[in-house]
Amino acid sequence: MIVGGNSHSPCGSAVSRRAGRWSQRSRTGSTLKRGIRSRTIAMPEETGSVMHWLLVFSGLIMAGTWFDLKAEQRPPDLQAGQSILVVDQTLTSTGWNPAPEGQVQTFEQKLAGNRLSSLASCSGTGVGYCRYDYQRSNKRLVVVTVPASQPNQAGRVARWWMESVRLNPAH
Repeated sequence: MIVGGNSHSPCGSAVSRRAGRWSQRSRTGSTLKRGIRSRTIAMPEETGSVMHWLLVFSGLIMAGTWFDLKAEQRPPDLQAGQSILVVDQTLTSTGWNPAPEGQVQTFEQKLAGNRLSSLASCSGTGVGYCRYDYQRSNKRLVVVTVPASQPNQAGRVARWWMESVRLNPAH
């Protein structure tokens, strides 16, 4: 009975006991553990380093994509009372594109007090709400404004929400 160390079996392979388990190493460099033969492959140190960094970078890319997707699912940080001119500049600089569905009429531009390409419509009665539409990927952001207190000022944000958009609607 072998208690520790190495011994050679009749077939010319080394038998050893490590950490309470028996293993057998043959002359070919493979290891036999409990009837399963595995082969050890030596990789140059540079290959291991490259693989390590490849895994690190791919993980960072995947995490960045996940964070970007999560960011796209939540509405932008808008505040009630902001000028629509400031909001429009912020949204277009962060990837939101003006996306009104129809042609805006001249009287609606006069009611809005601006010529923003995101203007979708304005109400000619009541409070005088105006709607501005933006799109990024498959999300539409709707911003509703109320007229400013001064006629020469742009409207102020009253509320906003996001909607899902089908990118290729079937007709």
